[in-house]
Amino acid sequence: MPEQRIIDVDLWQAVKERQQSLDVKSSKAMGMWDRRRPRYLFSGLMKCGERGGGYSKISQNHFGCSTARNKGTCANRRTIHRAVLESAVLDGLQHHLMDPELAEIFADEYTRHVNRVRMDKNASLESYRREHAKADKELDKLVDAICDGIPAAKVKDRMWELENRKAELERLLAETDEEPVYVHPKMGSVYRDEIRNLVTALNSEDARSEAAEIIRGLVDRIVLTPDTDAPKGLSIDLQGALAGILSLSQKSKKASAPKEEDLLQVKLVAGVGFEPTTFRL
Repeated sequence: MPEQRIIDVDLWQAVKERQQSLDVKSSKAMGMWDRRRPRYLFSGLMKCGERGGGYSKISQNHFGCSTARNKGTCANRRTIHRAVLESAVLDGLQHHLMDPELAEIFADEYTRHVNRVRMDKNASLESYRREHAKADKELDKLVDAICDGIPAAKVKDRMWELENRKAELERLLAETDEEPVYVHPKMGSVYRDEIRNLVTALNSEDARSEAAEIIRGLVDRIVLTPDTDAPKGLSIDLQGALAGILSLSQKSKKASAPKEEDLLQVKLVAGVGFEPTTFRL
């Protein structure tokens, strides 16, 4: 009796799929860590564009809308073959998600924007350095004055004040790192090269798990919507995950990882180069 359910059908289905992937009897050759990984490359990332329900496995090789099949409240009965979906999304990640020219424009705009946000912090660091150098010079002058015969008692308090301020400035300089800009102007080209390497790694038994994990980190969601103009009746809306994309796109060893506040700035200035990529299947 559907009205007495206490667990959502999509959640129930997701749990059953996870339990099946954790089944020790069917996974004797794998270790516990491998059994905890998603069974398929994009499991849990697919959503129905009609009602927002999950797309789950409905047969050996096909995915379909869970809401349509389990609740009957969605009209989307379109299915998609797993291999077709994975091939299409990988192609979208590699060739459509990051247009090199738009990514270069984005990187330039983003760099200027974040530099303005970080200007106050970096300006403070420069101010600390200047004040530290000035305190050093003033202390040298006081020492010279004592050597020239001025009583030390007259300048003692000022010397203590300068020494204490120097110590405080040294602490501030040691504890405060200058904020780097981690987005490279050629991030679009770097991203495409890295995606190509990851797709190749999926065919390697030793590197497959790690490559799959990285690829999943690039995807926020995959929305499948019925579309009569599409050859197979479905359009795919591929939405990238900014944190994963930026991490993959930056190559400098000195660069910092994307921060939450940085990602907020990205969303504000991203523009067309980072909008969801839609292509028809």
